[in-house]
Amino acid sequence: MIDTLILKSLIDNLPCSSGYKDVNSVFNYANTEYAKIVGLKHHLDVVGRTAYDMPARSAECAALSHAQDDKVIKTGKPLSLLGIHPDANGNFRAYKFLKTPLRNETGEVDRIFVTGEDVISETTFKLSNFLQKIPIATNGKLLLDSGSYLIGTDHIGINISKREHEVLFYSLRVKRTKIIANLLGITPRTVFKHMTALREKFEVCTTAELRDKATEMGLVHVLPQGVFDQKLSASSNAQ
Repeated sequence: MIDTLILKSLIDNLPCSSGYKDVNSVFNYANTEYAKIVGLKHHLDVVGRTAYDMPARSAECAALSHAQDDKVIKTGKPLSLLGIHPDANGNFRAYKFLKTPLRNETGEVDRIFVTGEDVISETTFKLSNFLQKIPIATNGKLLLDSGSYLIGTDHIGINISKREHEVLFYSLRVKRTKIIANLLGITPRTVFKHMTALREKFEVCTTAELRDKATEMGLVHVLPQGVFDQKLSASSNAQ
């Protein structure tokens, strides 16, 4: 158990954005850097608010943020996230967040410690553009990505390989096999093999059904780790 005064002092002295919430996702404290991210003038203005109450457009992802908080509480394990949100000036910024459970004297999770690091890199910039511009290609409708993403196959719920996760990630956003193959640096035939394996594992018959099921499972908000190492130069034409 971490004393509240010590926790607040730690948050105040961290160079990155930071704060902590209770089990209802209500902020108890945050530092100045976090206040800037969510569009508030003073760090104490964050206190008593949930993600739904923030003035910045990051509030559009509030439901997803609360679901992630619930997962931290239920599993007792930290979550690594990528957040892509517009700042106060409307410019999109990328942040790598870590949500860590904090326990009380009985061992129960009673708070969530949040830290966020501003990620400035060419790869993340291209990834941000890709996620914001390319719609999710489901059978029934087109959906635009929200701006908060889990990272890694641990959050899939079905046993798939890292490469299959990458193929699934792109297939939800790109319809053409050749473009997916180009983005991953593999052949179209290999993409086809992975798609066949994915349909079997998700127990569906068609690619459209695979996309719909994956979307219903919330997998559009789960990024493969390998996407940070890939070139997205072809993404602007990946329609």
